[in-house]
Amino acid sequence: MAELFPHGLEGSYFVFDLEVSSKARRLGIGRQLLDVATSKAKEAHCDRICLDVAADNDAVQFYIRMGMHVAVETRISELADRHGVGTHLHMVLPVRDSAE
Repeated sequence: MAELFPHGLEGSYFVFDLEVSSKARRLGIGRQLLDVATSKAKEAHCDRICLDVAADNDAVQFYIRMGMHVAVETRISELADRHGVGTHLHMVLPVRDSAE
């Protein structure tokens, strides 16, 4: 687990699904959803928001623009070879300053 979650699980607020309809993209809705997640994470006294996303998902660039970074890149050969499952990224957004 340490390889998949180098910062540990404690203090992490996980976003399992963040999706905006293709017709509603580029209207700031994704940013608003991430802002709500940030508020919820702070209320829960979490240090970071974490999510996992396919490396070829267009949302990766959005997450980077929002300040997230790739903590872990995972590719499981057997899943890729047998089932076409590509590389996944574990992305992290710090939500607390170290002084908080």
